[in-house]
Amino acid sequence: MLTITAAAEIYCQQAHFASIYQTLNHYINSYPDCELQLDDNGFLQLQADKILAKKPFTIQFSNLIKRLHHIQQRQLHGEFLIKLLGKQQLFIIDGTAGFGRDSFLMAAAGHKIQAYEQNPLIALLLIDALNKPYQDPRILTACKLVNISATRLNSEQLANYPEDATLYIDPMFIHEQRKKVKTEKYSQFLQSLNQHNSHTDSLPNFLTLFAESRLETIIIKQSDHDSRDAALLLNHLGQKVRLHQHVMGSGFAFRKYNKC
Repeated sequence: MLTITAAAEIYCQQAHFASIYQTLNHYINSYPDCELQLDDNGFLQLQADKILAKKPFTIQFSNLIKRLHHIQQRQLHGEFLIKLLGKQQLFIIDGTAGFGRDSFLMAAAGHKIQAYEQNPLIALLLIDALNKPYQDPRILTACKLVNISATRLNSEQLANYPEDATLYIDPMFIHEQRKKVKTEKYSQFLQSLNQHNSHTDSLPNFLTLFAESRLETIIIKQSDHDSRDAALLLNHLGQKVRLHQHVMGSGFAFRKYNKC
C-alpha cells in the first residue's frame, strides 16, 4: 500500500499535479509498500525498503544533462534512438513514457513529444521532474505528459495529431513480458509498481492502435529476449508494413516500421 507524508500531500495540491494526484488516491491500495515523500531539495521521492534497499527513488534528469548537451551538438555516439529519428523535427507520441528518459532525450534533440503514462504515481514523479527550475525550458515546452494509457486513444483523438506523427513504444519493462529477466533496480521497481495495473500497455495493443490509426510510422524498442516480429503481428491485423530502418544497442534494438 502507498502512504503519503503530509509534506508531499501539501506539495501535490499545486495546479499542475492536481488531476493526477486525485487519480492516484483511487489506486493507493494497488501499489507495493512504499511511501511518497518530499526530499530536502523539493523533489518527490518514493521510499520502498524491500525493493530499493532503503535508498529513496526519485526521477531526476540532472544525470542526463551531459547527454543532453552532446545531443544538442549532434555528438550522437551511443544515442541509438536519436540517430534513428534523424535531424528533421518530428512530432512523436511516446506511448510508454515510464521514467521519461527517452521523452527527455527526444525533446532535447528538438522533437515535439506527447507522452503517455498510465500509472498515476509514475506520472506524478515525472511531472515533478519536468517542472524543476534547473530544467531547460525548451524541453518543458516540447514535452507534454498525459496520465492515461495511449492504447485508450481513439481514431478521433489521434486525428488531432499531425498526420506525419510517429508512434514510439518501449514495451521492454512491462511486467508480463519480463517476468524471468533480471533487470536493473529501477526497472524492477517499475515492474513492481505496474504489477497490479491493467495490462493495456502491451505490444499487441499498441500495434492494434497503430494499425487502426492514420499514423504511418511506428518505432519499437525491443530487448534481445523479445522474439516477437512486429511486422508479422501487424500483418495479422491486416496492416502491411516494411522495416524501414533499425539500430542495435547492447541487449536491445530500435526498429522503425512504415505502412506500405
